[in-house]
Amino acid sequence: MAFRLTVLLLALMLVPAGAHAASPVPNGTYAGTIGSYPIVAELGPSYDFHIPADGKTTFGGQYFYRSQGQGIELEGKVRADGSIIVSEMKADGAGGVTSTGDVWRVRLSGTGVSGTWSGAHATLPIALARIGGAARGDDPEQHSTDRFHRELVQTTLARGQPQSLGGITYVTVSDRRFSLSSIVLSSGPSASVMAAANGTLSRDFALQRAVAYDCLIRARSYGTGLGLYELKTRVAYAGVSALTLDRRGRYYCGGAYPSDNIAPLTLDLRDGSEVDWSHAIADRAGVTAAYAHEVKTVWKKSGRSDCTSGPAMVPDEYVYEIVPGGLLVHGLLPHVVAECEADVVIPSGRARSLLAPNARAVLPSLAAM
Repeated sequence: MAFRLTVLLLALMLVPAGAHAASPVPNGTYAGTIGSYPIVAELGPSYDFHIPADGKTTFGGQYFYRSQGQGIELEGKVRADGSIIVSEMKADGAGGVTSTGDVWRVRLSGTGVSGTWSGAHATLPIALARIGGAARGDDPEQHSTDRFHRELVQTTLARGQPQSLGGITYVTVSDRRFSLSSIVLSSGPSASVMAAANGTLSRDFALQRAVAYDCLIRARSYGTGLGLYELKTRVAYAGVSALTLDRRGRYYCGGAYPSDNIAPLTLDLRDGSEVDWSHAIADRAGVTAAYAHEVKTVWKKSGRSDCTSGPAMVPDEYVYEIVPGGLLVHGLLPHVVAECEADVVIPSGRARSLLAPNARAVLPSLAAM
């Protein structure tokens, strides 16, 4: 610390008389408006989305209009007079980025940023206030809790009509800005368990929207610009002790091709927590054997003669759902053979033998089938 302080003091002593220190770059999460349109922006040297930023005169960032939720990448530079030019960016078709032509001309004002936004057909005032720090790293789990992404999910959700299954009443909620939905429980478990379960569902939905946002901005900036992230939700099972959401769709965040998006979620309705299948399943080899046996029947019924047994058809990972009659297992395969992925239902009697010794406590609905 003493060495750094000495270096700083020496540097200040070498600044010529009358010279002014460079204006610091914006750094943090900002909220405000462009014209009358509410936006949220993240700016600063901590932003690490493939943009080199020295944190002194150049920086990166992103922003979204609250009504749209679609990210726009930013590159900024502090000029010698302290003014700041921020360019909105898009993919250049060659793996890099180029300016869209829309530009912010702003200055730091206290803890905020103000100036003008200029597009092809209009120039509008821009005024932003700093409301928090910038995101760190590119971990979606972290993104779902940082200030920028917390602002992303602060929106009114569309609500469907009440539905009931297995003694559980729920409504489907969706964020119109993304092809994503979840549910909110309204009756069934005790009040405390329902509150805990709805908390689990809310946190998961926030994470899914953070992942979708990051996927789409990557496609816009480094792909074709036509990103995709969808995850359709339905209640696959509801019982006294567990509830399973079947969630499927597709995603494309840039690259050669889109991929399937399969992310089921099972809640333990004893306490409202998410079931951790890595602990609930004890016999992984048994799962592999049962899956390999049952999937042949699935392939035969679907006419998939090109899907044959072999090392390439052994899934690296499985996802699980409770369904009426047993345990649904979906094996995840490499993309080149992903068309051979299938849902296999292991009958409840066989599934029970695959559970961990404490699975009756962890997953009583399946153990009681």
